[in-house]
Amino acid sequence: MKKITICVDLNEQCFNTLKKLKNSELFKNAEIHLVHFFEIQVYTAEFTPFVFPTTDQYPEIEKSTLQSLENLEKDLGITAKKVCRFVHSSEESVHDYLKEQNMNLVVVSTQGKHGIEGFFHSSFTDYLVKYSPCDVYVARPKAE
Repeated sequence: MKKITICVDLNEQCFNTLKKLKNSELFKNAEIHLVHFFEIQVYTAEFTPFVFPTTDQYPEIEKSTLQSLENLEKDLGITAKKVCRFVHSSEESVHDYLKEQNMNLVVVSTQGKHGIEGFFHSSFTDYLVKYSPCDVYVARPKAE
């Protein structure tokens, strides 16, 4: 059985792009993981470090994230393992996750940013295309 990870960014554009894959042959006879890596941010304000989210916020954020993943699971018409992890680097964490779970394919949606906007935006998708330990399927948003 093939193993597929779907990386989910918690925004409407990502959900709409991934929903286009409903009833896809890609997901037939597959073990599917819906994953979201929530990046922990560290800021400095007047020489005092500030971390977001705090560990006290993890349960509420995780609950909300898993609910969003469950809704996407229903929209896609699939059964999936839902994963939310709090990490310092989503790129490194997804790479490690794909290796440890022995995935065959990772599905990711692009932001559809081009030109200057795309130049200054670091791309999770670009990272996966370059360094993923498995095949990568890139879902693109509809052209406007």
